[in-house]
Amino acid sequence: MLEEMRKEQEKFNKEVLETLQLMRQEIKDNQEKMEKIKEEQKKVMSEVEAIRNEMKTLKRDSDKNSMETNALERIETTSDHFSSQKIEFAISFEGRNGTFSFLPTDTILDLKNECAIRFGVPVHQQRIYFTDLDGFILEFQDHRTLHGFDIRSYSVVSMHQRSY
Repeated sequence: MLEEMRKEQEKFNKEVLETLQLMRQEIKDNQEKMEKIKEEQKKVMSEVEAIRNEMKTLKRDSDKNSMETNALERIETTSDHFSSQKIEFAISFEGRNGTFSFLPTDTILDLKNECAIRFGVPVHQQRIYFTDLDGFILEFQDHRTLHGFDIRSYSVVSMHQRSY
């Protein structure tokens, strides 16, 4: 009888140890999952912060350029002969080229939306540049028009993907 009790006690102890091992493994797995979740949260938060900073920059640029934009809008609305003529130009992105056809009154944001469709790059990650006739490299602002940046037919525009 004593021998049976000892065997039952050993069996019970073995079951308890196995259960404890399973619980330890489950805790370890959960801790690893939590670490991965924390890493993802950090990535998302840094992306959110980058978007906030970009929005602040856009607002600051918008405030600075409001007078210039108003002047350009007055010019663009009085230049009706441009509004019906499409501009055909190329965009170069990571060795790929795309030909685009837009009206001079279309905005850079319209162009970015089309690039998102064609190249698969989200609008907020796009940086579009153009070298003007004077050799200056201009980064486009979303609210400006193609005419406002003096983009003409057969121009070549560069696009880069912003990495966070």
